[in-house]
Amino acid sequence: MDHSGPRPSGAAFFAGGEGGAPCVDDIALPLETAAPPKLSGTGLYADIASDTVAAYVRPFEPQFPLWSDGATKRRFAYLPKCAQVDTADMDHWQIPVGARFWKEFTRDGVRVETRLIHRYGPGADDWLFAAYQWDETNQEASYVPSGVPDANGTTHDIPSATQCATCHTKLPERILGFGAIQLSHAGRGETMATLSDAGLPAVAGAPRCASGTGTSGRA
Repeated sequence: MDHSGPRPSGAAFFAGGEGGAPCVDDIALPLETAAPPKLSGTGLYADIASDTVAAYVRPFEPQFPLWSDGATKRRFAYLPKCAQVDTADMDHWQIPVGARFWKEFTRDGVRVETRLIHRYGPGADDWLFAAYQWDETNQEASYVPSGVPDANGTTHDIPSATQCATCHTKLPERILGFGAIQLSHAGRGETMATLSDAGLPAVAGAPRCASGTGTSGRA
């Protein structure tokens, strides 16, 4: 299937099968209504001990990242293979059921936490928010629902699950930093251009440079 041609903005797109064949999701991560106790159980890694991210996970970087007290961050996204992203509102994408997003925080050279956001159902409240604190070996992280102040000997505070939900439910898409404006750049990771060229959920006709108005959703 040729995904290189223009598509109208304000539509829904998905990665279909070759030659127009029905899409078959051979990954199909399960829907989780409760946070797995360990980060290794969230689907981010093929091998967490060697820091090998799963092949179906895609890194991305927003062009307007939020300052987090000097912490460096890595961000990853998983969109179900046969899912759709509703872009009727280009400022607020509707993320498909099954999607997962992770954000890792390192402070002063110490890997402190990785946060997970997962949409497990179609309802407005069908979202899971979880933070995982890395152990001393850097080979596993554990779910800390109550948060951790000054985690791992740094001045970085890991938020509670309630704090995560309070922050992210201010926007309908729940995901900060994964949208048309934030991905309209030529930097590293997934962008509007790479998502469109790969036939993944995105809008090919959207501007490659941020020139419109709306919420940037710094992340």
